[in-house]
Amino acid sequence: VLGWNEYMYLKWNLRMKGLPRLVKKEKMMVWTDVFKYYVAADYEVEKILEALPGPLEVVHNVSLPEARRYLERWKGAILKEVDALVSSGAVRRLSAEKARELKSKGMIILPGKAVFTAKPPSDPNDAKAGKYRRKCRIVVCGNYLPADKANVYASGTSADGLRLSVAFAVTRSWRAGATDIANAFTLAPMPGDKLFGMTPPTVVAAAGGAAAGEVWGIERVLYGLREAPRWWEVFRNERLSSARIPMDNEVLILESLETEENMWRIKVVGSDEIRGILLIYVDDLLVLSITKIIETVYKWLTDDWKCSTLQWMDEEHLRFLGVELRPMGQGIHISQAGYIRDLLRQHGVAEKPGALTVPCTREWLQDQDSDEETQPAEEALIRLAQKATGELFELPLQDGRVRTTLRQ
Repeated sequence: VLGWNEYMYLKWNLRMKGLPRLVKKEKMMVWTDVFKYYVAADYEVEKILEALPGPLEVVHNVSLPEARRYLERWKGAILKEVDALVSSGAVRRLSAEKARELKSKGMIILPGKAVFTAKPPSDPNDAKAGKYRRKCRIVVCGNYLPADKANVYASGTSADGLRLSVAFAVTRSWRAGATDIANAFTLAPMPGDKLFGMTPPTVVAAAGGAAAGEVWGIERVLYGLREAPRWWEVFRNERLSSARIPMDNEVLILESLETEENMWRIKVVGSDEIRGILLIYVDDLLVLSITKIIETVYKWLTDDWKCSTLQWMDEEHLRFLGVELRPMGQGIHISQAGYIRDLLRQHGVAEKPGALTVPCTREWLQDQDSDEETQPAEEALIRLAQKATGELFELPLQDGRVRTTLRQ
């Protein structure tokens, strides 16, 4: 892949171990270059950022090679992430002697990895916030651990749950406020029977965030561990379910729905009336209620957890679950305009005024009867079709009928 300077060398005899499509057939012991492939990364994100006419609308994943090329631009985000992990107690820098001691006691040392993203500004209305923000996330490569049968699943708010909650909020003239919990996973304590360490990514050392050969002891749940989402969800829900939030002469409580565990009813002790709704997607939160209750719940959250500034859906939109929420008349408009614009850009479709129609002939939509034996499709074509299907399934969050049509 042009411009990517990371690659690994594989001997031909490794083809028999699951790599037949990566290494072409050569003579025994002939070395073959295999370039590293960043599946979810966008190409040349810096050029996209430099050409932005306004605030960034969608999240862009940045490949490690590109982040290395622009290391000075990413240095601040890298050091901010290191400081957050160390100051929160999520990781502890270990001396060489201490690392050897813990390793002798069974500590498993895993490699670390840095994940880079360019995100929309926290507050699009704040000119000082800039058009975008850089985010570095340091994760541990938990895939190096052997798989077990532990429960690692953690769910999130569904699209149907979001639409239902918004419709319910509109009937009560509620406001909407959104926030996210900073470094959420690292707030959850590591189970006592787990002893892990990690070697910081080399790009972190290059930015001055770690010394060469340094080892970090993992004290709290870290992104990348298979069980991390589940451990965080259990820890988070324990606090929410036990909440007693004073507000004037009342006490607010949170109740999770049996049918939608990430949708929480906000109620007052001694009353069954629903006073608000809290929606959660991992560490992103959307609160629907009157101003007083939203502010009270937000303050309670920030008493123990560091959260981003509370954003209100007033003149500008909120982002939650990959969609934008905007006030429109007496209701709330749900759309995915930012995602659609970026999707069209990736496919080279120019944005023009007015409605955009994509030509699709009848023949493309009809299967032709044939006695000829169907040839199996190439793997590359199958992957392209899977990618297109995934992109389409992300589109119709605001209209369940469209999603049903696509399934058919």
